Amino acid sequence: MASSNDIAISRMDLGVWHVAYVKDVGILRFFQSIPRAVKGVPTLARFFGDIYRINRGLTAAYVFSQIFKGLSPAIKAYFEHKLIREVEKALVTRQAGSWGIVHAVVSRVLCFVALSAVETFVSYIVPRLRIGIRRHFQLMILKAQMSMDLKAAQDPQNAVQVNGSDAWYSFVEVTDFALTDITTLVSNFALILQSTRSSTANHRLMTLCIARSIFSLLSTSRYWKYPHIYYSRNQAYLRLCALERMTEEPAQLIQNGLGPYVVEEFDKAQTALTGICDDGPRGQENDRPRLFENISNSLLADIPMLYSAYLALNEPWSLSIAQFAVMQRSAASFSESIEEILSTVDTFQTRLQQIDEIYKVGTIVGGMADGERPYPDEEHEKSVGMSIEARNLCFSYPSDATINPTLENVSFSIQAGQVVVIVGANGSGKSTLINLLTRAYDPSSGPESLLVDGHPMSDYRLDDLRKATAILSQDHEIYPLSVRENVGLGYVEKCHDVELIQRAIDLGGARHYVEKLQDGLEAQLDYYDESSCMDLSDDEHPLRVELTSLPSGASHSGGEKQRIVAARTFMKFMSGRTKLVAVDEPTSALDPEGEQMLFENLLRTREGKTMVFVTHRFGPLTREADLIMCMKDGKLLESGRHTELMALNGEYAKLYNMQASAFIEPAQHDDSDSSEE
Repeated sequence: MASSNDIAISRMDLGVWHVAYVKDVGILRFFQSIPRAVKGVPTLARFFGDIYRINRGLTAAYVFSQIFKGLSPAIKAYFEHKLIREVEKALVTRQAGSWGIVHAVVSRVLCFVALSAVETFVSYIVPRLRIGIRRHFQLMILKAQMSMDLKAAQDPQNAVQVNGSDAWYSFVEVTDFALTDITTLVSNFALILQSTRSSTANHRLMTLCIARSIFSLLSTSRYWKYPHIYYSRNQAYLRLCALERMTEEPAQLIQNGLGPYVVEEFDKAQTALTGICDDGPRGQENDRPRLFENISNSLLADIPMLYSAYLALNEPWSLSIAQFAVMQRSAASFSESIEEILSTVDTFQTRLQQIDEIYKVGTIVGGMADGERPYPDEEHEKSVGMSIEARNLCFSYPSDATINPTLENVSFSIQAGQVVVIVGANGSGKSTLINLLTRAYDPSSGPESLLVDGHPMSDYRLDDLRKATAILSQDHEIYPLSVRENVGLGYVEKCHDVELIQRAIDLGGARHYVEKLQDGLEAQLDYYDESSCMDLSDDEHPLRVELTSLPSGASHSGGEKQRIVAARTFMKFMSGRTKLVAVDEPTSALDPEGEQMLFENLLRTREGKTMVFVTHRFGPLTREADLIMCMKDGKLLESGRHTELMALNGEYAKLYNMQASAFIEPAQHDDSDSSEE
């Protein structure tokens, strides 16, 4: 690969756009792609083997049809040559009723019937093969994604950029390139060899066709044929785009009386763009006048005709009318095949890369080592919860650019079955600590710095820890499924147990919301709508009415969402496997009554569980906690019970008094003037 210093970058401005591209030669890219294609042969073989096993018959039929498609231009030219030759013979001999013409006509008609039959057959098998390939690889990618550990899944470098549709289009375009285009090139090459009696004429014609294709590629300067980028640095245009995005949700602008300001600023931005085109760069490039290029390409396209005229003038014995016709057609098709192959090199390489990415998804190595110890082990199987000990615990996020670690030398001991509350200002490390306790991340300070039931947390099987941990967070989502399934996923094995689900809904405080829904537990939440319409401006049109009558899913507020998520957590409790409950600010959208009820239900079900709460709100939860940990700047400043921490008059007391002061009436001072009255 060339170093960055060896790459020549061309630049140009098109209206508001700045374009930078690397202009190289298509034929060079073709030869450069050969080693990469050879290197990718094992992956290609695996890919086509997988597709063949999906449906052997359809795959074989599709491959045959693509080869036949590549041969079809030569087949058509062959029968055209045969017919013209018979017509030429009849005209020269002046004999009527030639059976040769009849035979040639019938053969040509049968040829077109066969080609049409193959095209019809392809249109029949393609949808079935496409569905099979797309679903097979989508499932394969999904399995690979779901087998990642949390750290690997959150790593941006492991983001999955391919899907089942990419597998289908890769299959289509690779077979087009490797079978159809190559077959067309070879078959037209063979026809040219047979089209004249002079081998010298053949060599000249093929040389001219190849030269025509290369010259056509060299003379075409459109930037999108090369590696490129484009962006806008025009401040007026960027301002215009920003204002347009603001108006996508106009309600807030209207409500705040900002409409006139936006209109005025929009008009100013448009005025500043007077005379500057803001069409897409590709459209502007297409519209640029190119007199020389247009003339040269027209003349190049006529090379077979001009060369045939040259042969007729200088070597008339080497060319008949029939040969003239087939040579002209084959030469044009040969040139087009060369151009097609050279111009699709980038697409071919892109598809090879996508195929490689599809299989790489399954080879992503988890960033978190899995342990071998079962959880809970025999010694702690009947324990009253999970015990946790931190010894000088430290942690920094991989992408964190701050100087100080997120957590620094944090030490504490949580006994099994305790209720623990973690408090502190924003950015103090509360949520990070929860992430470590639930093993979303491993500590930077090593495995011995975080123990569970006396053993390093990393010694335990990840799957066992996940099953033993229930997490309730404001970040948890509603899934585009029914209410029943949204709640039931807390305990997958009992996802259809309506009685258990109803109990979990009651504990989560979501009964009132579910009772409002027309379909109750089967109501769809966050419904995924795949409907669309076109040219239906009349709201009373029967098709519009039908479209609006389709199910749209149940709407929900932020508080109702949090109640459903809480119900899912209570459903997990019912599995009997939960040993640790981590609660991270799950009540931000709940009213005080709903918040109090949720915390009371959580505490009521605490038996056999260690509960760790992160909260900004001081109240009954902190008063009833067995242990309060007060965090600041990634450090554990204080820990103890409420009364002990208040007696210290430190950080915890300061935070508590700040909240309490809002509910304490200010002292009433006597007004001396009023007393005199």
